[in-house]
Amino acid sequence: MGNLAAIAPVVELAAFWTDVSDSNIGRGLRAGAIAAIVWASGDAVRANPFELFRGSPDGQVPAEQGVLLLGALDESGRPAIASETGFPGGVAVDTGAGNAIYAGYFNYNPLADTFINSEFPPLDRQMGFAVEFQVSLDRSTQNRGDRAGLSLTVISEDTLGIELGFEPDAIFAQSAIFDRAEAVAVNTQVLRNYELRVEGDRYQLFASDELILSGQLRSYFFNPRRNTPPLLFDPYTTPGFVFLGDNTSSESAMFVLTGINIENDGS
Repeated sequence: MGNLAAIAPVVELAAFWTDVSDSNIGRGLRAGAIAAIVWASGDAVRANPFELFRGSPDGQVPAEQGVLLLGALDESGRPAIASETGFPGGVAVDTGAGNAIYAGYFNYNPLADTFINSEFPPLDRQMGFAVEFQVSLDRSTQNRGDRAGLSLTVISEDTLGIELGFEPDAIFAQSAIFDRAEAVAVNTQVLRNYELRVEGDRYQLFASDELILSGQLRSYFFNPRRNTPPLLFDPYTTPGFVFLGDNTSSESAMFVLTGINIENDGS
């Protein structure tokens, strides 16, 4: 089976709020404060980013900002409970809570065959674009070397793309057939400002403005009907698809997200 890089069509989506420990709240509040500084400095350099989510003082979750939704599935493919907790400056997600085996944020509604936000910008790799995000991986299982509890999937308009897996001590790229490919040792358990740049047929991943990983974009080989549960659409052939979360039944994770945006080089 390929690594499931999206949540299947979900008829009913909801935010399931749960308590987090005092230590997680404290860590999240610190993360939010750091992210505000990082984001402000980034805005000084990049003009007019399209915001997918920005941590807010009142603890909004991404769905309240109208670009990303949190979806979750149980092992039979039915909508499931995913733990999502907003706090001032960001949101914490525990993909191992409840009965979900897949849980994460996505920008596309497969039932309507459209983006959740109609103004979502095109991801034109020839023109070039960047996905900037601030995230920390607080906890993750490590059952398999070629799967990750937190993944970022970005697919361009012509369906070449890249999927990156986050482990506590490394980030790796998925090959076209979902084997572990290029990787770099990095502590992902601290909040960092990441930037995934895509141009031509290559990607580059920066952490705190330092290039840490690069390689070729892929055309992923994925059959949605052969997954368990099967999907009704193929995220890897969906132009402009973006996913951040847990897309495998092999792993689970808890992560904090304080912001994510897209910058088109031609904008």
